[in-house]
Amino acid sequence: MLRRSWIVLIESLGLVLALLVLLAGAGAWRVMQGPITFSQIIPTLQQHLSAPDGAWQTKIESALLIWDKEKNQLVFKLHQARVVDQHHQILLQLPDLTLNMNIRRALTDFVSPLEISGTGLVINMMRQEDGRFVLLKETAAEASHAAEGAAASTAAPTTAEPKAENGLWARMARQLGVLGAVHFSHARINIHNTRQQTIGQASIPHLTLASDRRGVYVDTRLEVLSGQKQGKIDVRLAWQGKRDYASFDVTLETIVLDQVAQLAGFSAPLSLTSPVSGNVRGQLSTQGDLEQIAFDLSLGAGELSWPEAYDKPIAVLAGGCHGALNITQQQGQWQACEIKTPHPVLSTTGTLAGQNNRTTVDIHVMVNDLPADQMANYWPMNLGKKPRQWLTKHMTRGNFPEMTSHVQLSGAWGQWQGWALDNITGVINLEGGTIAFNDKLPAAEGLKLAAAYTAEGFNIDLKEGRFDNIVLSPSPVVIRDLSGDLPAINITANTQTALAHIFSVLEKPPINLKDKTGFSAEGVQGTVNAQMVFDFPLLASLTVDQIIIKASGKIADVQAKGLVEGVSIDGGSAAFDLANNIFSTKGQLKVNGVMADVAWMQNFSNDARGDTQQASLQATIADWQWDKMGLPLRYYWRGPVGVSLKYAGGEKAKKLNAALDFTQTALVLDEFGWRKAAGEKAEGTAAILFDNDGGVTIETFKAQGKGMALSGHGKLLAGGRVDEFALTAAPLGPSQFALTMTRKDGVPLIEVIGDALVMPGAKLSEIAVPDVADEPERKEQKKEQAAAEAGAASASQKKPSPAKPKEPVVFDVQVGKLITTKEKFFAPFQLSAERDDQGWKNISLNTTTHTGVPFHFVMTHGAITTIQGGTPNFGAVLSAWDALNDMKGGALILEGKGVPENPRRVKGDARLSDFSIKNLPVLATLINALSITGLPEALAGEGIRFDKLKGEFELNGDEVTLTKWITSGSNIGLNLEGVVNVETKDAKMAGSIVPFNTVNRVISDIPVIGDLVAGGYGGGLLATNFTLTGKLDKLEASINPFSAFTPGIFRKIFFDEKPTLDEENQ
Repeated sequence: MLRRSWIVLIESLGLVLALLVLLAGAGAWRVMQGPITFSQIIPTLQQHLSAPDGAWQTKIESALLIWDKEKNQLVFKLHQARVVDQHHQILLQLPDLTLNMNIRRALTDFVSPLEISGTGLVINMMRQEDGRFVLLKETAAEASHAAEGAAASTAAPTTAEPKAENGLWARMARQLGVLGAVHFSHARINIHNTRQQTIGQASIPHLTLASDRRGVYVDTRLEVLSGQKQGKIDVRLAWQGKRDYASFDVTLETIVLDQVAQLAGFSAPLSLTSPVSGNVRGQLSTQGDLEQIAFDLSLGAGELSWPEAYDKPIAVLAGGCHGALNITQQQGQWQACEIKTPHPVLSTTGTLAGQNNRTTVDIHVMVNDLPADQMANYWPMNLGKKPRQWLTKHMTRGNFPEMTSHVQLSGAWGQWQGWALDNITGVINLEGGTIAFNDKLPAAEGLKLAAAYTAEGFNIDLKEGRFDNIVLSPSPVVIRDLSGDLPAINITANTQTALAHIFSVLEKPPINLKDKTGFSAEGVQGTVNAQMVFDFPLLASLTVDQIIIKASGKIADVQAKGLVEGVSIDGGSAAFDLANNIFSTKGQLKVNGVMADVAWMQNFSNDARGDTQQASLQATIADWQWDKMGLPLRYYWRGPVGVSLKYAGGEKAKKLNAALDFTQTALVLDEFGWRKAAGEKAEGTAAILFDNDGGVTIETFKAQGKGMALSGHGKLLAGGRVDEFALTAAPLGPSQFALTMTRKDGVPLIEVIGDALVMPGAKLSEIAVPDVADEPERKEQKKEQAAAEAGAASASQKKPSPAKPKEPVVFDVQVGKLITTKEKFFAPFQLSAERDDQGWKNISLNTTTHTGVPFHFVMTHGAITTIQGGTPNFGAVLSAWDALNDMKGGALILEGKGVPENPRRVKGDARLSDFSIKNLPVLATLINALSITGLPEALAGEGIRFDKLKGEFELNGDEVTLTKWITSGSNIGLNLEGVVNVETKDAKMAGSIVPFNTVNRVISDIPVIGDLVAGGYGGGLLATNFTLTGKLDKLEASINPFSAFTPGIFRKIFFDEKPTLDEENQ
């Protein structure tokens, strides 16, 4: 160690000087006569001043003794004394050494010099691998012994110190007592490494060692030079006799401690390149060890490096520190240690306490104005690793106006590597911060908070911020278990925000609301006032089951157009609760214009079993409100309907139970001849399953009320297409039937079997029900609807819609009675038919009217399509069908077959004989145009009789083209051609009506003259052209009066038209 080398130096120097003093005393009597040289005794001096084993040798060039007459003193001068090792390496060099001695003391007392002075002392020292400094090469045993002694003094500081009289300072005092005062000037110490390379120098402008009976005193200045940096150290040391310590006072001037530590071989965990100035004072033990120290220092610009704590050095602009430590008792404190850096200002205070060979250090650190992205550069990696790791990773933006930390460390003094962190606590203030929890959760931004932390976690007082777009009110946040394997965070936030902001968070991973439920937050409006609790582990990858979210509050003014497809929420409020990954809400919401009591539950857990969704809706729906829900039921339900829906769904199954209360509703099912007045009890239920492919299974449905008891089941494919359906045999007014629909090779097969079936459109019930169009709530809607329908009609006239392809279907109806009116029916009624994309085929109808008139019609589709049908009384069939009640008689025969080039195109003829017609509005219009006396009266009375009607027809798909249709009767005759669509019931026909049919028929039968005058077969001398357009049951007639006075040949040229439905649609 340096202390031991210093002792060797002092003892060697003292021995040299003592011998010289003895010689000087003996030759005092001679020196008065003039200078005396001692060249003869130099070899003896060199031998005595060299190591016995030859490890080092002393070389002296010359020695001279002079009498100083002015001071009356002997002056002994030694020139060019040096100590070298075995390799002649200079260890110590002293160019000039002067001893001043009093001749009287030399003759009468113990020989001792009054003063020793030297100039140009050069000491070459070596820093060994273990950090010790030596002046000479020690043996291995000596080095080991010295190392063991140093280790013992470090590891066991409580060992009893030697007595003061045996210590370093007592020995120095005894030696200085022999030597007297010692003065050196212009001395220099050269420091080498083990490779003999110079690694540093220290200049000593002056050194004074003095001793008296009271003690030892040292005063010196060192100018340390290492590399390009130089500093000054002024040292003053004093030891008073009988004391077990020496006091020192050191003044530093721009000393780089890092460089001094490197020269001294001191291995410190950190490095500081800043120049240090100030004062250090304290006490050294009797062995020269540091016992107490007080310091008041300032720092200049430089860098602080601590590889174990920081990834890169910290730039230091300035700083300072003062404090006091008692090393022996391991107690002390420092205050106001401050380091200014380009970003924050670091301030630290601390205390030192030791007991039972273990030292505890309490450090308080304060950092001001630290940007969040600089956190990792200032928080040591080896202090509070978990809180530091979390903050430096997740805190991305913001500023820390103030951070304070309290660190407790403990370990054996001097054995720094084994020290442990016992505790760390602190307080952090943050403004404008951003915390990104992980890639799947939105960042918390704009944070203003105050946090207290320990090695285990953080307790945060959140003052403001936002989570995604959710504004956070003041609330607590806890980060826990940072020292464990799974740290977690708990956020309790009070918030008042837009509902859309809540949904935007729920739609993102890991909750994925839209993916789990199909709910979309697009267009969602409203406000949320709630307390929300988030609890989840701080992991890079999270699942929804690892997030605990709790929330409760109220949603107001809800607006949601696309939350659920086909459902619009237009207002209302609801309370909600979220706990254990289950969200539930309950309140009154306006759903598709209907105020309803709504409850909903959603389980977001990935491990959830059973029903993960549950919902219920209870409402009373007015008839006109069904339109808003997309269900055109207002024509069937007149009045309020009580609705109760309960939905439950999971990963595998989704089920809806519906209950409808029709008690206050007037039901209108005229298609089945049944009505129910308001006030009569009626209800309906349904259980519906939804599969994951979009299909729907109606497990059961029931409808019960007066005259109604229906039940059945069904299944719909994805897209809403019916796959199967069954209605069990049950009464519905006069009807008693069962209906099934199945698919064969994808083609629907509809079967109706029962005792009675009301023909669609038959109005049998006399129960009066309100007209929904007259409801006050519907008036404006009615106007808007009429305008929309008018616009649609106008658009359809301008550009007809393309015909939709027909879906194939097979019908089979077998009922005992088909009821058409209260009094009329067909019994039995048997109908089978098929339809493909080209139209109807394979039709078979066999029935008998209630008056016993049979009717049959058969269209068979094979290689050639054939048609055959007829009835002995077509008037009775039309009357039973409630289509035309004023036709009497008429035997009908229909025959036809397909043409070879197109088997589905059928040509045939129809013949109807011996019938009469009365009160037919279209015929009345035509007769009135002729102004013939007696015909209107006949039509209104017993009717106009016709002998026959015959004509040709062509069936092509749904269109029937009529040609050469002619009637013959005694009063008038008709000829007719045109086109009828049997699917749409649209018709356009043209013809002529001929009065005095018998006379005109005779004229028209005359060759040549008949063609010129009457226009040929079926024409007449006087005939009026007309057209008929519109639906079959509401034909409108248009008459050309000028055609009656035009000869037949010209009537055909100018007025005859071949009507087509395409013309009608253009």
